[in-house]
Amino acid sequence: MLDLVRQFRFLPDQAFVGTWKWEPDRGLFYTDEGLSRFFDVPYEAALKGLPTTEFTRHLHPDDRARVSPRFRSAAERGLPFSESYRVMTRHNSFRHVRSYGRPLGAPDGERQYVGAIIDIGQIPDDRGALIVAIDHLMMARESLKTQPPSMLERLIEAVLLEAGHELAKQRTDDRGGH
Repeated sequence: MLDLVRQFRFLPDQAFVGTWKWEPDRGLFYTDEGLSRFFDVPYEAALKGLPTTEFTRHLHPDDRARVSPRFRSAAERGLPFSESYRVMTRHNSFRHVRSYGRPLGAPDGERQYVGAIIDIGQIPDDRGALIVAIDHLMMARESLKTQPPSMLERLIEAVLLEAGHELAKQRTDDRGGH
């Protein structure tokens, strides 16, 4: 888990919540200390693995209905995922987070994922949609890495570039800049 934590050091400390490992076939979810506190589960138990339901029960009901099938679908197909959702904290307030997950090749063939959750705060709806679109494009680009270079890959790169320009423009406009 420590190597995974090092991969996410570029995130601002206030945004980083923690890292996790998920074994969909066994229905177990493991977390570091930050996520165990965030989800209000005992750290020692989280290190050994807890039923996935111990964590998903903290998701906002509307978001749980939306993202749970997406997590399962990604696991069934062995694809990375990135999802935003709200989590009920131990202080009975909802926080917006984004979870990033990548499949691991397990020697025994059992599916495993590792990832991180970051606090994305409040994002205006118009920008939130753009960020979600960028995440989906990045996942599509990642999925194509095992294929020979193609026109589709170049088109995704072009759309990502344009989306990045649009996001930068929105942020500049938010600050009153030109």
